[in-house]
Amino acid sequence: AGIVGGIVGAVIALAVAQVFWMCVIRTTIPTALQSLADKQDYSRRKQPNRTRRQIVKREIIRVEPFDSNFEKWGVPVSTCTRAGDMIFVSGLPPFDPKTGELLVHAPFEQQAERCLEELKTALEAAGSDLEHVLKVNVLCVSPERFKAFNEIYKRYFPKNPPARIFFCVPVWTGPFDIEIECIAARKD
Repeated sequence: AGIVGGIVGAVIALAVAQVFWMCVIRTTIPTALQSLADKQDYSRRKQPNRTRRQIVKREIIRVEPFDSNFEKWGVPVSTCTRAGDMIFVSGLPPFDPKTGELLVHAPFEQQAERCLEELKTALEAAGSDLEHVLKVNVLCVSPERFKAFNEIYKRYFPKNPPARIFFCVPVWTGPFDIEIECIAARKD
């Protein structure tokens, strides 16, 4: 009788809790939440200086000789785009500064320096510089190049370097070992 009474008591308590949930809580909480949401919406409407989201248009920034080379090779890419105050530089392989052609099988250090110089050129064309870089993505063919790259990178970003990732790619599209892209903010 004691066990049966306990089970019956538990079933009754469960039924009472369920009725309480259905009648009181289920109707009270949504009403309270809606009231809170209405108050928040009202407070937003009352603020006269609240700025609205602006639509930003994409602007293509031509950077020579890089864009002409990409067109010549049939690569559908823009070296640099800008949207508002944000600047996006495509992955740049190492180009020979004299000919504009790829640095074919050049030493890794020379390739890395060229890529960073090209990044600098593209940023300047878009109204920015290395000090305004927010994120750098480095694509490389080998993890063994990480230490050598860091030594070169430190010269371009000596203080407060931007966020960065260095990752290796298993297959490459050209006769070079590195490619670098970045996101930056426009200079004031």
